[in-house]
Amino acid sequence: MADFDAFISKIRALHTNLGDDSEEEKNIADQIAQSLKKQWDKPPTKELEVTHRNLVDDQVRQMLFFPGEEDAELYPQLLAIAPDGAPKEHPQRRVLTAALPILYLVHAKQWKFARAFILAGGLRALVPLMAEANLYLRSQAVETFATLTDMNEGIDWLAINDGEDALRFQLFALSHQTALIPTLVANRRGSYPGGGFCCLRLLAFFLSWMRARYTSDRVLYVSQQVLDAFKNWTADNPDAIQEEESLAKTLFDDFNRWPSAEARREAESAAKPPSAQACSVSSEFVSGAAWKPAPESDAPEKMAAGEGKTVDTPAAAGGE
Repeated sequence: MADFDAFISKIRALHTNLGDDSEEEKNIADQIAQSLKKQWDKPPTKELEVTHRNLVDDQVRQMLFFPGEEDAELYPQLLAIAPDGAPKEHPQRRVLTAALPILYLVHAKQWKFARAFILAGGLRALVPLMAEANLYLRSQAVETFATLTDMNEGIDWLAINDGEDALRFQLFALSHQTALIPTLVANRRGSYPGGGFCCLRLLAFFLSWMRARYTSDRVLYVSQQVLDAFKNWTADNPDAIQEEESLAKTLFDDFNRWPSAEARREAESAAKPPSAQACSVSSEFVSGAAWKPAPESDAPEKMAAGEGKTVDTPAAAGGE
């Protein structure tokens, strides 16, 4: 029980507003503590067999509540979504609902763990959860992703030669290994309260980062669907705040200075003879965005992914 009390104290230290004088904050703090106490009293030990780990209750408590960096490598597996049509009590569902809230509340805010989690593929594991039908889980996935990227104080994503290229590779790879951009765009409607604005900020961060880091001329072509989403982001949305409307307009004005990715691709294809079209590609289309590689010294295919692997960037129309 003492260990659990220590964990709750850690949450209060990270979330200083929890338990404030207002009745609402006290109720929220009590609800969080009660939910976590249930996980502490009955950890998903049996359900963790889906990750091929045979553990006892105390080991599972340690992994969920007080994980080390080695445990971070397992966390992407804990966030796996149950198969379509699986019952509510599916083991993966039980593991997910135990691990994600704790990751959101505590571990994503602790850089040693967060760094290991990202290197283990944690960002990739969060993307499908950002489209989760359960808006409670979706909110935790989106906010965790934001904590690890846009709001991350442990790394300067734009820095060069700081020894963290493997981390940047994990973020860059989302452009062609996941449906990150379409998922963020989809959250402009039907998301959790504030979710649309958070996802818009993440779009601004990711596209601006890609453009600044991986284009030679600071030009990034986004799909027409993305441009249309920016243009109409707050239309018929009475809950949108002024900052959200302003950011959407800024993004539209910024990226609309160039043709859409589809128009750019058509123009390049029309300008080439058939023989050239068959053997060369002058730009890549990644998750609805087209980019031209930066100089070789900073190109993503030169970024080591722990094992010195090169990055394959197949053409993808994720935002179309």
